[in-house]
Amino acid sequence: MEFQKLANQVGKAVNKAIGLKGSAGANIWNATDMGTIDVVENYRWTLSPPKSFDEVPYITLVEYEVDESSIVTQFSYYASAVSNAVTRDTDMLSPYENLFPRTKTGNIYKFPYFSDVNFEVNTPVWQSLDTLGDLGNAGKSLIGTLFGKGAAETAGNIGSTIGNIGMGAMAAAYPKIGIMDRPRLWQSHDFRTINIKFPLFNTYDVNDWEKNRGLCWMLTNANLYLKRDFITSIPPVYYELEIPGQHYSYASCVTNLTIYNRGNMRMLQSGNGKSSVVPDAYEVNLTLTDMVMPSKNLFQSIDNNIIQSSDTKEKNKQKIDNGSKIIEELQSGAMLA
Repeated sequence: MEFQKLANQVGKAVNKAIGLKGSAGANIWNATDMGTIDVVENYRWTLSPPKSFDEVPYITLVEYEVDESSIVTQFSYYASAVSNAVTRDTDMLSPYENLFPRTKTGNIYKFPYFSDVNFEVNTPVWQSLDTLGDLGNAGKSLIGTLFGKGAAETAGNIGSTIGNIGMGAMAAAYPKIGIMDRPRLWQSHDFRTINIKFPLFNTYDVNDWEKNRGLCWMLTNANLYLKRDFITSIPPVYYELEIPGQHYSYASCVTNLTIYNRGNMRMLQSGNGKSSVVPDAYEVNLTLTDMVMPSKNLFQSIDNNIIQSSDTKEKNKQKIDNGSKIIEELQSGAMLA
């Protein structure tokens, strides 16, 4: 479609103008492909391993990075919206296409997940039609975005007129005392929040603490923004999220990451000679909030979008070892020289 072509042309122009692929911050490590980081099987989160790791409840996070400007993203999304409206795509997830850049960093996390909550839906009270004037303003804003200022003004005037007529009619028909029922419109669901919590023990094996600290460092680093220059920056990563049989989110962001030191603490030297405060255990607390509203599209996609990796366990372990070496070099400053 012509609109899609225009979006691509604008995207190339914007990326060229701001130099997104190369910057003064290019020497700062942002993300690296470590494959599947399987905490359930490869990290010391329990001192009493279960008989079978297959029975451990878990959550999977696929990591994505933003590698294009917000202007490009908006053009791509509206182009997809127009295309879907015309072709009536039957894919349940097609309305979400191009809503966010879908560039994988290569990192997939599998964390132990224990929660009392199974399904959860929170919906604010439906809005009374007394606020038709407000709805007219909302429609005016949307139409202005899609069709221009003139169409927006017309839509806003129509919405305000309908609202005034409706409220006037109700005022004439209803008494001013007692409870007055009104027709209501649904507006939204609340975004779901997922809380992940697990320990990483450093006292079982002498080498555990370096691997555990590397994971904590990597999670923290990935969820910070990157300042490229005086004007521009790159946002933190975001995640596609799945809890088997319970929840699927097309896009979630980390709204809180807190890693506590638990037990006794001591100073230890890593392989690169750097000293760190190392507790008996780290406690990882990760809060993710959906960036798309709960919907039947997403709910019925649970288990139909099972997130898997083709990497074998041996390859994953090798990538973890390689990733730990990369992190050590970064912390020592060797890769920033």
